[in-house]
Amino acid sequence: MSPPCSPGRILHVDLSAEKVWEEPVPEDWYRLYVGGEGFGARYLYDNLKAHIDPMSEENKILFITGPLTDTGAPTCGRTVVMFKSP
Repeated sequence: MSPPCSPGRILHVDLSAEKVWEEPVPEDWYRLYVGGEGFGARYLYDNLKAHIDPMSEENKILFITGPLTDTGAPTCGRTVVMFKSP
């Protein structure tokens, strides 16, 4: 069974449009942001409109894994869930 998304890629799921697609993680993010929380904060900053209503359909929910997930390093299987909170 193949993974739902290739490493180094962002998997987008649009439930309203019933579409799924991938895009590469920008290369500079690996140097500028550490793991899931850094990636998630940057992604929300880039992809949410200023002053968006947190309860709006335009809000996004992110499920992000840490940088060592699936490497075999002990206790590194973390997942971060991020969104704009009310």
